Amino acid sequence: MFTDEKRKNFTIVAEDGQEIKVHKSILQQISPVFANMFESNWKESLEEKIEFKNLSFKLAKTATDLFYGLKYCGFFGKIEYIQLFQFADQYDITSLKNAVKNSVILTPKNVVEYTNLVAENKCDELIRHCIDYLILCSQYSLEIKNVDKITDAIKIQIADRIFSSPVQKKNIENENIYKSELNEFQH
Repeated sequence: MFTDEKRKNFTIVAEDGQEIKVHKSILQQISPVFANMFESNWKESLEEKIEFKNLSFKLAKTATDLFYGLKYCGFFGKIEYIQLFQFADQYDITSLKNAVKNSVILTPKNVVEYTNLVAENKCDELIRHCIDYLILCSQYSLEIKNVDKITDAIKIQIADRIFSSPVQKKNIENENIYKSELNEFQH
């Protein structure tokens, strides 16, 4: 059914005007925004077409392929990852947001560049992802390239994340109990 081009009843238009035919039912399943669009008779729903002015054909095709369960095995540039994430965020496509986060290869050498770039583009979820990686690098004493170039706003978010995130905080009470038990055992 999903390979039958005749049954595809909605068109996605990329920024360069190229079109991709898809099934409304697929879009409804992967995105509550699309589901609402089709149920509320938005202009795009009535025209059976939506234009993505900030999404290249390559990224639109990759996204729609992922909607159909196909895998993408290539690499994107940093900006392309951000554009794809912003698209997924705008249409609340959790599976695509997770795919982008899992595809971005962070290293101690590129994490500051990525962090500042995603901050400039206001991708809050990706900022948290990068901050978690920065904290992890710090916990393992890994040298982070260009750490001095982290913006002040990001430094504040890092501090907030360190002091407020249950994932990042150690349980001092349990550690102190363990240490006191260890001291009793040693004496």
